[in-house]
Amino acid sequence: MIILKNGERISQEELLNPFLLTDAKNLEWLDKREAEIDAKVASDKGKKTTTRGRDANDDDYREGVSGASKKASSKRAREDDDENDATNTSKPAKKAAKASSSKKSKEPVDLFSIRLDGDDNGTVEIYDSCDAVRRKINQHLMKGGTTKAQFMHDIARAAYPGDPPNIQTKQLQDFLTKKGPTAGSTSRVFYAAYVYFEKQRLSEGKPKSAHRKKMEEQWGNEGGMPRERARGYWAPQNYDVVQDKTGAVRTQRRY
Repeated sequence: MIILKNGERISQEELLNPFLLTDAKNLEWLDKREAEIDAKVASDKGKKTTTRGRDANDDDYREGVSGASKKASSKRAREDDDENDATNTSKPAKKAAKASSSKKSKEPVDLFSIRLDGDDNGTVEIYDSCDAVRRKINQHLMKGGTTKAQFMHDIARAAYPGDPPNIQTKQLQDFLTKKGPTAGSTSRVFYAAYVYFEKQRLSEGKPKSAHRKKMEEQWGNEGGMPRERARGYWAPQNYDVVQDKTGAVRTQRRY
């Protein structure tokens, strides 16, 4: 539920994109609503100021003396200053209102409410190496505020929304001790953690990393990085089998 500055409540279903609050269309629509509210408030203030000025002029006219006329001029000057001050103060107020609206609209969406293609049968396409996922896990746990057991529960819930499995902390430890872009790719921890962090990225509206883009270039036509890997490779004489950071394997001539 989004509450505008005038108290109006906007439900998620009323948004142009109810599934992602931070969508650019939603932000633009909310800014327009806030601008309409600002315009109405400014219009009401202008009407009140005009009425006060007219009443003051009528009173001055009825006094009918030159001294009163001078006082009226002084009053009008003060009223002009007040109007200018009101105009100047209304600008930062509008900026503050827009900033407040922007902060509200940029609040993270519940990552567990996000759905990805393949969620139903555990086949979400993976575009992160095992080493990249390990770094994300270590950074997440170093922040504090969650135990390894709770983290296992959270990634299982994110990756298997229908029937979350029981992932043990030992499985996590086994995965973290491995090294290499594809080392641990068959682990359930790898798949579940990737899905969790991908949904977290989407919920916070963050862009794709450079590594993520490279992974898409490498594996986009193959439905993501394969979790099952070949156990052996043939190479011509005087050639070595090498693997890059995306997990792609190629042969390289010895020098």
